[in-house]
Amino acid sequence: TITVSASKTYSYIFKSKSWTATLDGNSADWTSGKDGNGYSNDGVQVTTGSTGANATSPIDFTNVSKIVVKYCTNNNAGKGTVTLKVGGSDFGFQSITAPSSGGTTEKTFEITPKTPLSGKVNISVSCTKNSIYIKGISITAK
Repeated sequence: TITVSASKTYSYIFKSKSWTATLDGNSADWTSGKDGNGYSNDGVQVTTGSTGANATSPIDFTNVSKIVVKYCTNNNAGKGTVTLKVGGSDFGFQSITAPSSGGTTEKTFEITPKTPLSGKVNISVSCTKNSIYIKGISITAK
């Protein structure tokens, strides 16, 4: 008999610049390696002054197959990079460049690795212009 466990998606919503979060309405705070500059536009605000803001998930995940990040920028065309790691291994990164208008509109990006990874998830944000706001992160794992 072969047992296959289905994947589940864990959707965290960030609630403060120090990466406090909720999961299904319950407290599920991430460990802050470096706080954001503030909390605005319903997200952890990362400015050029708070580049390197990062946090680590509260639990270890098994076989992470996809991560989706919800974010926005400010109206002044925020730019930067979001880097994701799982268990200390690079999962991937996304360069963010805001459109010339409508930067505050919520957007998402998805990263899927070639091979699923296991461990805690770390998100790190480097901002090179204006602001990036990380609203939430969804992790699909078994």
